[in-house]
Amino acid sequence: MTTANPFPVIRNRVELDAAPARSWVECVACVENSDLEDGTDPSIWAELHMETLPHHNRFRVVRQSNFRVVPSGVSPSGTVAELTWQ
Repeated sequence: MTTANPFPVIRNRVELDAAPARSWVECVACVENSDLEDGTDPSIWAELHMETLPHHNRFRVVRQSNFRVVPSGVSPSGTVAELTWQ
């Protein structure tokens, strides 16, 4: 089975937007969270969280994309490419 590279090389904003991402809702006070990929509704999750911890009333939705950049003169595989000096 082939899996996607978790840290793809990114050269521009279009490639960054296409990079694999995950999203979750989390409580700001305790950082308890729930993955949104399974269809979780962030506002419902927040209300349920507040039922057990009423003073936890601030939440955020986080979207994370991992990526890496390659310095000029280095190929994406990590080997030194032919450099052009000016």
